[in-house]
Amino acid sequence: MRVLVVTSLFPNDAQPHKAPFNRQQIEALAGISDVRVIAPVPFTKMLRRGVQSVTANDASGRENRNGLLVSHPTYYFTPKVMRGVYGSFFVKSIAGEFERCVEQFRPDIVLGCWAYPDGWAAMHLARRHGLPVALKIQGSDVLQVGDRGVRARRVCEVLRGVDGVVAVSAHLAERAIGMGVSRDRVRTVYNGVDTTRFCPGDRTAAKRTLGNESDVPLITFVGNMVPVKGVDILIRALGVVQGRGLKFRCVFVGDGAERVAYARMAVREGIADHVRFVGSCPLERMPLWHRASDLLVLPSRSEGVPNVLREAQACGTPFIATRVGGVPEIALPSSLVPPNDPETLAQRIAEFLLAPRRSEDVHPIAEGISPATWQDSAAELLRVLEDVAGVTRSRGRLAA
Repeated sequence: MRVLVVTSLFPNDAQPHKAPFNRQQIEALAGISDVRVIAPVPFTKMLRRGVQSVTANDASGRENRNGLLVSHPTYYFTPKVMRGVYGSFFVKSIAGEFERCVEQFRPDIVLGCWAYPDGWAAMHLARRHGLPVALKIQGSDVLQVGDRGVRARRVCEVLRGVDGVVAVSAHLAERAIGMGVSRDRVRTVYNGVDTTRFCPGDRTAAKRTLGNESDVPLITFVGNMVPVKGVDILIRALGVVQGRGLKFRCVFVGDGAERVAYARMAVREGIADHVRFVGSCPLERMPLWHRASDLLVLPSRSEGVPNVLREAQACGTPFIATRVGGVPEIALPSSLVPPNDPETLAQRIAEFLLAPRRSEDVHPIAEGISPATWQDSAAELLRVLEDVAGVTRSRGRLAA
């Protein structure tokens, strides 16, 4: 089967560590099917990084990633304003490359990853060429749009307009159904984990490699430095923990628009000497942080099923996370706290620091919930795409 993927959630020279969860699933899908990817890059990212070409091996904006052909057209839009027409900007930015892919690759189905503007644009372009289209929803693209406004309407349009919806959690699937998608068009496909990379290892050696050999308990946060991830809640909670006289060190792994603001907040909370912001981390080094960490904390305000928790599980690292989205699908209640509640989060962190527990006591992996590997996840996704394309043809919905 030939699958044309449209998504901005893919690494490029300007954003080399972007969306590793999406990249890994797409690369695994390419191992069992013919895949091409259109992954536009926002012009703002190119300007900020001073990037002239977004690929290392093709001046036309295309790259070959171990046999997977990826094109990177520039995505032009109006920053921070007119968000309701971002979908139209997205369409105009990739239309030429989309037409070339259809002519040369002849896809059987188009897969958009992220509801708006990516999926919305993929739907409109697929319809122009009489192609079936599926949408993969990730979490915040559906959970954070609200019920009003142009963006909310666009998300509803694409959810109801595509031939099939793939959700990364059961909670997200139910949300899509609640937004008007018929139940028979929604399937849940959990993300996978690279279990050859994320697995238990020597914690002492990991700490030594990362320069964190102190006996003081190490807490980590891994994620984007954006409001939805709740970094501000964690910083406030750590201020409370320090006020109780408990020792800890916290490393924030990740980058984003609010990184400087969060560093300043740590100063105001009086914990600047106990925290460190290390920026983005290549995927191949992430297992070191999980193994070195005594506790991972993810205080998000919204999530699908965050892969950072699954990867921590695979490494045997305990975590505390908020009870949002699909997180309860992979964790016991004892690992969960309410969102936007720094006092409760501080109390749970303090309890852990006073009486550390083994990983299996905190969050055993629920059997039957998550695919073990990215290969499993990709195989399930391919089955869904084959079903969507087959049903679409049987209904005679393709253009003559």
